[in-house]
Amino acid sequence: MSRDYVANLLSKFEEFEKLLRNISEDVSKDRESLTKEMNRLLDQLDKDLEKEVSKIVDEARKRIENEIDRIRREYDEKIREKIREVEKIYENRREKAIENALRKFLEIYELT
Repeated sequence: MSRDYVANLLSKFEEFEKLLRNISEDVSKDRESLTKEMNRLLDQLDKDLEKEVSKIVDEARKRIENEIDRIRREYDEKIREKIREVEKIYENRREKAIENALRKFLEIYELT
């Protein structure tokens, strides 16, 4: 092998070494860039998930509040209905008591 051939080979190896260093640096930069992009996407996903969960919780809260309001209205109506029934019973008993009192009064009045 001649010196020129060996020098040429050394030159090619040095170029190849530079190329490998450049590729290694590019890969490192790409890795950093990909890592940054991945972290950005993960942060965005986290924010999106948080918004979606918050939205689902708000919708569930509204449905629960609506259901509670509906149950409360039904309960209030049943209570009003029971109060009306009790009032009717009270009125009927009051009327009967008045009638009985009048009847006794008349019995006493007729006896004297």
